[in-house]
Amino acid sequence: MFNYAAVIKPILIELDEARALHQPVRVEADLIPLFTKHSSFKTIDLYPIPQGPICGMHLSNAKSGVAQIFYRRCESHFAKDLVASCPECQLARVTVAKELVHVLDSNGARTSIEAAPDLLIDLLLKGALAENSHVQADSTAVFWAIEMLARFQHRLVQLGGPLGSTSALTNAKTTDNWGLYATGYAIPTGVARIAYSDNFMNLAKTFRDAVGLPTICVI
Repeated sequence: MFNYAAVIKPILIELDEARALHQPVRVEADLIPLFTKHSSFKTIDLYPIPQGPICGMHLSNAKSGVAQIFYRRCESHFAKDLVASCPECQLARVTVAKELVHVLDSNGARTSIEAAPDLLIDLLLKGALAENSHVQADSTAVFWAIEMLARFQHRLVQLGGPLGSTSALTNAKTTDNWGLYATGYAIPTGVARIAYSDNFMNLAKTFRDAVGLPTICVI
């Protein structure tokens, strides 16, 4: 996981420089250019697919420098822009971000395409990362996907530091209604809940500290 942190560091830094922390991160306009710049794959193509057993997968060829990402697209908005409040669109964004992180994988650190992102997040928070290289790669890919789409420093604003959480975040935790944050980041409600959990924030701070990324809010 620390290896991922070191490799993804310049991507996170440049993402914050290119896109204000209060603005939603755009997968195609913001993330893909950064991954083509900082990985060995200079062409990354996205291929939306209809609803089915595959949530997300990618095929890559190191020799040609081409990576192809296939992801399940929301049927209601298949031919349109993704809608921030739509659960299927939210899942599609996390799936693509996760598969983007996989272009940084080492050889052999690939997971089966059946593994769903929410199950892997659960493995991450339970500390089951050491099971095998595939689990490690997929769990950490989901971790960094969240860090790219719901950026750490912006979450700190909501947490409020020594002054305590904002009223909106307190209400979300009390009612377990994460719709506001799910729509704001265009990520599933369960992912939003995890992103603000103490365990996840502590993990994020640990890895950011380890590679010299900011852990204080600069907004």
